[in-house]
Amino acid sequence: MYVGYKFKIPDGTNINNGDQFVMNIPNEFSKLLDEKTLSLKDNDGDTIANITYKNDNQIIITFTGASTGKSDVGGYFSFGRSFNKDNIGNENPVKITFDIPTFGKKDFNLDFKQPPFVEANPEITKDGSYSAQDQVINWKLTVKAGNLDKTDVLIKDVLDTTKHTFKSRSFKVDGNSVGDPTITEDVTANTSTLEYTLDNITAGNPSPERTIEFQTIPVQSILESQGKTTNISNEASLDFIKKDGTPETINSNNKTVGVINDFIKKSGTYRPETKDILWTVNINNSKVNFNNPIITDTLQEGLSLNTASVKLDNINSVINTDFTYDSSSRLFTFNNSPEDDSAHTLTFVTKIDESRLQDAYKGINSKVNNTIKLDVNGKQYFNSADEIGIGAKKPLAAMTKAARRSLGK
Repeated sequence: MYVGYKFKIPDGTNINNGDQFVMNIPNEFSKLLDEKTLSLKDNDGDTIANITYKNDNQIIITFTGASTGKSDVGGYFSFGRSFNKDNIGNENPVKITFDIPTFGKKDFNLDFKQPPFVEANPEITKDGSYSAQDQVINWKLTVKAGNLDKTDVLIKDVLDTTKHTFKSRSFKVDGNSVGDPTITEDVTANTSTLEYTLDNITAGNPSPERTIEFQTIPVQSILESQGKTTNISNEASLDFIKKDGTPETINSNNKTVGVINDFIKKSGTYRPETKDILWTVNINNSKVNFNNPIITDTLQEGLSLNTASVKLDNINSVINTDFTYDSSSRLFTFNNSPEDDSAHTLTFVTKIDESRLQDAYKGINSKVNNTIKLDVNGKQYFNSADEIGIGAKKPLAAMTKAARRSLGK
């Protein structure tokens, strides 16, 4: 397409060398790869101005000394430029607006050869991740308009309240807090439905994104299940009105987030050679920031702590400095776990009373298990170790020897 501009220097207007007039051509036109400068000459062949076409669709007219003192004269210049099809749209007529400083706007309605228009649905995608540090799931919805602007778009997100619940005051739209959405609870279905209306979503190339972010809190039973991953899945939906007035609903992808709190885990191994139990406590495998972690473990009856065996990361720990042990209550307290975001390993050995071993040989009370507790960041976490079988590898032979000793044989 060719674009032409007429100009006139009004009578009595003084033009000096270097004076400029700046304007922009509409974005519907393609931009130049490299800027160009052309001369504007009068009838005598003198260059009265230089016209620079910038590569951002700006035009700069710079007057020369040959125009000084001239007024009540005019001229004309034109140029050819192709259209940027990405900015033309899909429907005729296309309104192209020329905005010329001082003179105002001029609209042109043009018809282009267009393929049949097909309305593209908006898009909604869902993402999420679990923060073990904050013990919340961070959800993010991203919405795009398709190829037509939409208004009053309703976003819905249904939560399974047996697994997680909405965290109040966590709702944001386009990064800004907007207060809580409309929430509808269904106790029978165990669901909580969040609803929020976006006033508009805008088409474009690319289509601008609008975002919705919020947090949910896993239920207590999931938070307390140390070392176990629980998957929480759901999807969002978007309600809108099509161009022909038909209501439509589209769904996002189904996003699954794995929730795991691996703050403390205890396991043990019975050692028949020494008739004791080696315990291993894995601390902070989630690698969150720990503040003043305290570990307590009340040993099962018949067990006692070997205070010389306590080690953190395979380095010997000192009683009454790194830990304490009350033999009467069998309470073991480890108070020197590092305040950092690294994983650590605590090991210790418990001795088994002879009477407990003898009972185990007879198949009585032959299993050992207990629960360890972690106090950290103002919260408590528990982990129950798997049962450990104690006693000789061959109980019958052990009982026979014990019986022989009792008979003096």
